[in-house]
Amino acid sequence: MKQWISNYLRAQKAAHDSIPADAVAELIGQLRSALQENRQIFVFGNGGSAANASHFATDLGKGASDKMGKRFRVLSLNDNVSWMTAWPMTTLTRTYLSGNCRITASRAIWH
Repeated sequence: MKQWISNYLRAQKAAHDSIPADAVAELIGQLRSALQENRQIFVFGNGGSAANASHFATDLGKGASDKMGKRFRVLSLNDNVSWMTAWPMTTLTRTYLSGNCRITASRAIWH
């Protein structure tokens, strides 16, 4: 267990060290400009990254905005399930839903 923890911490440090500080500084500048100019920020993700996008939007719109005196106008595009699924339901119903069925059912019934 101790070795696993050491390996995990080493991997986390390597991941942090790989983050380019210049790119982060540029992103922060873009977010500040969006806040000052009252522009909308859209984020999105796929799979687990959809949850990350939702969390980021909440952090930016609530947590980061609390001390700014002004709220970021931010929206996670994957938070509106009805809108997000409306497109595949009209265009790719079989492939869109069959993946979920394969996970939860031993035999999907699609005609």
